[in-house]
Amino acid sequence: MPINLNDSTPAAPSGYTNVTWQKDISTPPNMSAYAPLAGLFTRSLYTATQRAMTTAYQNTTGFPLIVGGYISSSGATECYVASSSGGLVGASTLVNSFTASQATYANPFLFLVPPNYYYEITATSAPVFGSWFEFQINSGSITINGDLSSSRALSTGSGGSTNVYQNTNTTALFVYAQIHLTTVNTSIATAYSDTTTTPTAVVYTVGATASPSGSWFLRGTTTRFQRQVARPMQ
Repeated sequence: MPINLNDSTPAAPSGYTNVTWQKDISTPPNMSAYAPLAGLFTRSLYTATQRAMTTAYQNTTGFPLIVGGYISSSGATECYVASSSGGLVGASTLVNSFTASQATYANPFLFLVPPNYYYEITATSAPVFGSWFEFQINSGSITINGDLSSSRALSTGSGGSTNVYQNTNTTALFVYAQIHLTTVNTSIATAYSDTTTTPTAVVYTVGATASPSGSWFLRGTTTRFQRQVARPMQ
């Protein structure tokens, strides 16, 4: 039976886009399809009047989101993600938590939100808005592994093979680690990643006047990564 090559029906699944079909004047006609070029991410920045603590927001973009930023607070900052707004804040939906000892410290947060899921950020002690952003992932889907702190460890030197982890997936890997440095003026935290078993290519570094540290980066398939600290952690 005949086939109608429609540009919009049926709709593409969540996280993907429909293509546009075209043909030339040949007999029979040659046909091809194309899609608009798009970057990996679309970034949105928000102000204190656009985003607030203890408020549930839903990801209605149809794409996965990376949500991040920081809040100044001397208490705990906690982030929750769930498929429903009911019961959103709870121990089973907690995805990111940080507690600072001084109000001048920045409490970093970073987490992933699947399409149609809800998220909420809470702070227990007089939070001051610092930064809030969302990166929309324009292609594909995500799988969240959860907290891996029990199976991951930091290295104390670069260029070694200790505590090196390889992305053995067939897709890119998004890695996030929240690190508490003990000595503000001297502690250095660095992330390395390349295709060797002793990675030396620096993809992230923080130190000097920065504590705590939240580092994140994307890793391609087969690459290895390692995090190194120059001082012990708290």
